[in-house]
Amino acid sequence: MDIRDDILGTLGNTPLVRLSRFHAPGNLAAKIESFNPGSSVKDRIGLALIEAGERRGLLKPGGTIVEPTSGNTGLALAMAAAIKGYKLVCTAPDKIPKEKIASTVGCYGGSNGGLLVGAALTQRPDRFDAVVCSAPLLDMVRYELFGLGPNWSGEYGSASEPEQLGWLLAYSPYHRIEPRTAYPPVLFTVFEGDTRVDPLHVRKMAAALQHATTGSGPVLVRRETGVGHSARAVSRTVDLNADVLAFFDLHLKKGTLS
Repeated sequence: MDIRDDILGTLGNTPLVRLSRFHAPGNLAAKIESFNPGSSVKDRIGLALIEAGERRGLLKPGGTIVEPTSGNTGLALAMAAAIKGYKLVCTAPDKIPKEKIASTVGCYGGSNGGLLVGAALTQRPDRFDAVVCSAPLLDMVRYELFGLGPNWSGEYGSASEPEQLGWLLAYSPYHRIEPRTAYPPVLFTVFEGDTRVDPLHVRKMAAALQHATTGSGPVLVRRETGVGHSARAVSRTVDLNADVLAFFDLHLKKGTLS
């Protein structure tokens, strides 16, 4: 049995498939690069860039890679960097060419990803046309007072420490809401059986956004009972995803941000 050390070991050596229905002289074949772990020929480029940096001594263990082009090679770099133990920072300049971005942009994340979405929403509301934020921490000053919050102070910092309180206030989504700001349409999803992240984070965040926004899109809360932070019946998952996709479909087509 052929067992690779990691997913990067499966990169390359993608198959050639003969295109027998094309009438051309000689053998005409297609290289199936979608068989790479990231489903793209860019996987080769991302790994090659990192390996070149290692050979030249530019990358050291635990180092940081900055991807400044806003291109989709960043996806391949992210995969290779994570496996090799590097931190990757992807950047997008404010004046990024329009051909490099979609005409409308949605943002979606849950749990710790919901915190990231909340931070993105409050720091750059002008960058998104619709946002879905699920089961998030949002009040990072008081998160330790509820649910499993006390267990996470080693990761996020504690508001009881003045220096760490400064860190938390710098990005805490609830505390970054600005009055008279055009926020995009937002859908929060919460689960009343969530013992990990208390739904109060969403309730207070949604109320503050509704009061602050001058945008024409709604700020909604989808409240679900009988489920917790993660495990759920397949039928519940289907219902949740259907609502999320319907929200994006409506607002990314309409462009309700004003």
